[in-house]
Amino acid sequence: MNQRSRSIVVVSGAIAFLVVGVVAIRAVAELTSEDPIERDFTVVRDESVGGFPRNGTIGAAVEALGLPTARIPGGTNQCTLTWPSRGITMETFFGNVGNPCGVKGNHVSTTVTDKRWETDKGLRVGDPAARIQELYPDAGSASSDGIVEIFTRDFSGLPLPSLTATVAKGRVTALTLYGPRRGF
Repeated sequence: MNQRSRSIVVVSGAIAFLVVGVVAIRAVAELTSEDPIERDFTVVRDESVGGFPRNGTIGAAVEALGLPTARIPGGTNQCTLTWPSRGITMETFFGNVGNPCGVKGNHVSTTVTDKRWETDKGLRVGDPAARIQELYPDAGSASSDGIVEIFTRDFSGLPLPSLTATVAKGRVTALTLYGPRRGF
């Protein structure tokens, strides 16, 4: 074997070793994924969803939930973020001039629709509507559009929803956590 052939064999071996190493590292990374949403599909009272606090920003959402699939500006200073594979839609608002989909956007509401989501008391998306009253006896009745207020918080003397369940065809189809009110 001449010098050139030997060099080709050595380089080919090094490339093969490198490829095997990269594949092994990726396989280990998949098994030890630190994707936070994989660990937390819980809505805690009217305080957090998947570890994201109700008073959080888009930056905090990305930190807690990972990068959204889409950031869609809409309306005046509004943005919709989505994580479809996790059943999450978040509405945000940024009152200042700037990017409403930027890291400083303020949380308005987060709706979860995937059946993996449940409250800390055990109400799951997909549960029968009657389960709401079993777990939350102080919850209101469903409105004409199927919204049940589970928790409310006062804002300027008005009780406004802070956690709701959406009911359709006798089942919970969504849970929505509302952020702090910032004025009218």
